[in-house]
Amino acid sequence: MSNALAVGATMRVIAAQLDSGVSNASLASLFGSALTTVHPPDRVPIGDTVETDHLNLFLYTVTMNSGWRNVATVRSPAGDRVGRPPLAVDLHFLLSAYGASQYHPELLLGIGMQVLHEQPFLDRDGIRALFGLGGSPEDQAMATAELDQQIDDHLVEPNSALGKAIGYMQHHWDTLTRFLSVPDAPLDNNLAERALKLFIRQRKNSLFYKSTHSAYIASVLTSLIATCLYAGINAVEYLVALQEHRADVWADPAAWVPWAYARSRASP
Repeated sequence: MSNALAVGATMRVIAAQLDSGVSNASLASLFGSALTTVHPPDRVPIGDTVETDHLNLFLYTVTMNSGWRNVATVRSPAGDRVGRPPLAVDLHFLLSAYGASQYHPELLLGIGMQVLHEQPFLDRDGIRALFGLGGSPEDQAMATAELDQQIDDHLVEPNSALGKAIGYMQHHWDTLTRFLSVPDAPLDNNLAERALKLFIRQRKNSLFYKSTHSAYIASVLTSLIATCLYAGINAVEYLVALQEHRADVWADPAAWVPWAYARSRASP
């Protein structure tokens, strides 16, 4: 809530939306000048002689919004709170319809529900157009609520799935965009994840080896085969070459790693 006038301004905007929806409906000629009132239900005039076709909007309860109540808390560099976030509340309205003729209340209520369904959010341009006309003293006062600016500031509910995703992105922006600092760096780490899964399977399989040394030999072979795979080397040919040049491998192991063994094998 931007200030004390925001509640009244919100109600005024919703009532104006309902008035516009009724006047633009195909059945508008049935209802005449049906305007939305904002009376408590027990104060709405009813009866054969005084009841007119209209909608009534009543604010029946206000609850705290847990998602917004701690947003934008102002804190000092030491972490102490030095300011309060905006008052975050949910407004709960009761929409009712009245009419002197049968079916008129039901028709009006259906139109009102359709208007709210088709426009579930307050429109910034509509707010500015409504309060920019001057109008009644109440409208002029509610124009200072700056409700249109609040619509700009808060477009997503923080506790919604989209709000949580945006919040996560804002708090991890540096790490999420780190890959942009390295040319040709991949967007994800799927390659590393796949490589890790290979050794996780090997760890599980090691439970069934007869000895620890057997599991060690299998792990070495798995590592060599995986390295050949990612280096684009035929693993079978590489392992055969290691066997055929055992003395050379023992003498200079670095020359016989998968990505360099072809040159060592070709040398005299």
